Amino acid sequence: MTLSILLLTEDTGSEGVLCINRILSRLLRCFDYQGTPLVTFEPGDAAGFPNAGGNRWKSNSERDADSTRRLCAGIATRLALGDLVVFHYDADVTWSKQKSSDNVSTFARKIRNAVVQQLTAAAQRANRPEEWISTCSAALIELVPHYSIESWTYQATEAGTKLCAQLGAVNDAKRFELWSSDRGLLDEISQPKELTCLKNSHNVELASSIPFDEVIRVGKSLAVFAGVLRDHARLSHLTTFAEYEEPNSG
Repeated sequence: MTLSILLLTEDTGSEGVLCINRILSRLLRCFDYQGTPLVTFEPGDAAGFPNAGGNRWKSNSERDADSTRRLCAGIATRLALGDLVVFHYDADVTWSKQKSSDNVSTFARKIRNAVVQQLTAAAQRANRPEEWISTCSAALIELVPHYSIESWTYQATEAGTKLCAQLGAVNDAKRFELWSSDRGLLDEISQPKELTCLKNSHNVELASSIPFDEVIRVGKSLAVFAGVLRDHARLSHLTTFAEYEEPNSG
């Protein structure tokens, strides 16, 4: 049996989905699962989904309304087929201010509620029980770093320190050393990518070196996401994974 996980991210470009793919696949390998099913990762753009990137998913513009409707309908269809959908968007607030995140409330209102409405309509047409709606909607998993995805990728402090040193950015290397001493600091920094020379250009590389156990232990945004994955019923018997590979640019 193969479980398909559809990856959607607000970050544009191929590196955005590669970063999310790497984080997700490495996280799943951290858990002590039993069984033999295979999980495959499918990027939303390759699956023909309307672009969720560039914050279009939360746009109030009429020109984006049709795209958002098709996005929600597509998510509902995949959930109804038994797939998981992981949707990444940044909280754009620090962890200590998590309750004030407009992005979290907007996702609930514009995306999750619309998907549930689609599932409810499908259940009524097929005479399915309410439990089916709940099971499907729970398979829409939000990946929400506080403040942003760099709050997670910059946790690869050893790799970040080396990269900054190679670029001659001594002060930036010292920042990574500081973050390595307290894994809870990055969740409390606004726009962390503006603090180093790496910006967001090394996220895929850094995602390969995140010390998940240490970061999860501090109990902030990565721990929340890891907990959802660990406890999800459809992920409780996985052992092998087929990662999405970057397309050959040649």
